Formats: sequence, C-alpha cells, structure tokens
Amino acid sequence: MSLVSFNPFAILVATVAAFALGAVWYGVLFADAWLRLNGVAQQADATRAYGVSFICYGIMASSLTVLADYMVLDTVTQAVKLALLIFGGCVGPVGLIANFYSDRPIGAWLLDGGYQLLYLLLMSIIVVLWM
Repeated sequence: MSLVSFNPFAILVATVAAFALGAVWYGVLFADAWLRLNGVAQQADATRAYGVSFICYGIMASSLTVLADYMVLDTVTQAVKLALLIFGGCVGPVGLIANFYSDRPIGAWLLDGGYQLLYLLLMSIIVVLWM
C-alpha cells in the first residue's frame, strides 16, 4: 500500500471554495427559495452549522484527495468524472432518501443537490490539479 500525497494548501483552497460557493448559493442566489422549500420563516443563527460545514468540507476535500491519488487522476476531465461518481453514487441518492423521509418537496432536494454537485466538481478539480 502506498502513502497518499496530500497537498494541504489544495485541501484548504477546496474547503474555502466549497464554503464560499455555499454562501453565494444559499445567500445571494437561492436564500428565499431555500427558506420557502424548507418551510422556514427566517434563518436562525447558523454559527455552529457554519463551523461544522467548514470541517466537513475539509474532510470531503481530503477524501477526494485520497481517491484521486489512489486512482492516479491528473486532468480536469478525470476530476469531473470523480465528482460525478461521488455525487451520483453516494451524495445524490443519500440526499434524495433524506429528502423523502423528511417529507420535503423535491425542489428542496434539487436546490441542495445542485449545490452539492457544484461543490464536488469544484473541490475535485482543485485537488486533482494541485496534487
């Protein structure tokens, strides 16, 4: 078994990029839609959620780095395929299952899933190109 080569700077940049995309996605672009689709009158203080999100994005970026290294990925096309595989095989279905069990409208899953797909694409490209 080989050692995985980590680029901590790439992981940090991928983490910050996903977090910043979330601020734009759920703040500037779709804040009202998210509140409406989730039956929320106004956003609560989300400081703790932001912290947990940032840590989780870091874990995901690290995991993508491990997968990309084991698979010897080094092109944008390969990074996109990795993100699509992770989203289509894991993230998307888990989110859809949770959406139906929580009895939310399908639009809520589409909104969240769109963001998840975009940040996985962004993080995969960053970590693959900076390995």
